[in-house]
Amino acid sequence: MKKLVGIITVLALFTSVASAELLKNFKANGSIEVLSITADNAVFFNKDTNDKYSETEARVVVGATFDLNDDVDAKITAIKTDRQYGLGTTQDANEILSTFEFYEAYINLKGVLGMDHRIGKQFYGTPGDMVIYYGPSAWYARYLGASNMEGWTANYKKDKLTVGAITGKALESTNNTMNDIDLYGVTASYDLYEYLNPGFYYYQKDDRSTFLSPIRLSVMGVKANGKVAGFNYAAEYAMNGGSDHGLTTDMNYRGTLMHLNADYGLEVGFGKFVFMGKYVMGSGDKTTGNKDDKQFRPINPNYRPGLILGGTGTGAFTTITSPSNLTTMTYGANFTPNKWDGKLNLDAKMVMAKYTEATLDGLGNEIDFVTTWNHSDDVTLKLALARFSPDKDIAILAKKDAVNLVNFYANVKF
Repeated sequence: MKKLVGIITVLALFTSVASAELLKNFKANGSIEVLSITADNAVFFNKDTNDKYSETEARVVVGATFDLNDDVDAKITAIKTDRQYGLGTTQDANEILSTFEFYEAYINLKGVLGMDHRIGKQFYGTPGDMVIYYGPSAWYARYLGASNMEGWTANYKKDKLTVGAITGKALESTNNTMNDIDLYGVTASYDLYEYLNPGFYYYQKDDRSTFLSPIRLSVMGVKANGKVAGFNYAAEYAMNGGSDHGLTTDMNYRGTLMHLNADYGLEVGFGKFVFMGKYVMGSGDKTTGNKDDKQFRPINPNYRPGLILGGTGTGAFTTITSPSNLTTMTYGANFTPNKWDGKLNLDAKMVMAKYTEATLDGLGNEIDFVTTWNHSDDVTLKLALARFSPDKDIAILAKKDAVNLVNFYANVKF
């Protein structure tokens, strides 16, 4: 009960302080999410066995933003992700409060030295990024979890130029040792023209978590996006640097990443179609045992090519979240009918995936169908169907029956 009394006290304090206008612009927010998954043949790829699982889980997010003074605001976000339906146990108030974890808790210094500075626990990056992302997992991920980083990020804007910086901790050692994982990075983008908006980034991860084997991994990349002749496009190229100073030999990182995608919107009398294509190639390494590692190594990626390959995963392949040693081609179409005021959206995609470098480079093809009903800005429902067919070249599989997936997802914001 002490925790419950404590949280009530904090809420009461916030309420009274906010009413006294010592905390200005206090805004609470959050969401309740439920994801239900049913999959066949996802472990052994064998329809003759009882190879099926189903599970339903929930994620609760609560947060608040408020001003500490005219120059500083703050944000906190707590997430609860520990429950699956049918566990057969209940939780009392103490247990419920103890399972909420704070993933964001930072202050933002506004306009100090011409920049905004966030200090503390925070999310970073964009969902789906192939190099670095810290934040809540996607709606179709098997486990509705989250990740964060602790540190400092800064953002500077002037006219069409935006510059960012990050330094933080992914892991802090204990007992006063130096076995940390540190992050550093700079980003820049320029809103040049409608048809060309270039960008640049450089990230570095210093990993000393393994004793006497420090790793310094860097990723430097360039980006561009824009709109040409009605086509929206984005392009990205990145390359690795740094090395792994092992106990006996050094390994130099020399991987590369290439990413191209485009889409085209077409208005018709009864709705809007969007057609898209995407190509991703993360390099692999043909030759092992030498001093150059040519496989692309990201910092903390969040690339999820499909509902199965990037969402639930399978028994033979772990859930794909990285473009490392992976080549994918994705084609898709999206349709929003004018009827129902655009609340209904239909999406279909085909993903063809293979290993970039492997003796047998086949991986498989996946088809995804997603129906979304946006009842309002605060209520969203999704029904997804997916089928993954493993490639015939995959020698590790005795059977190669397709994986079938059904997802239902609900999101209520408040």
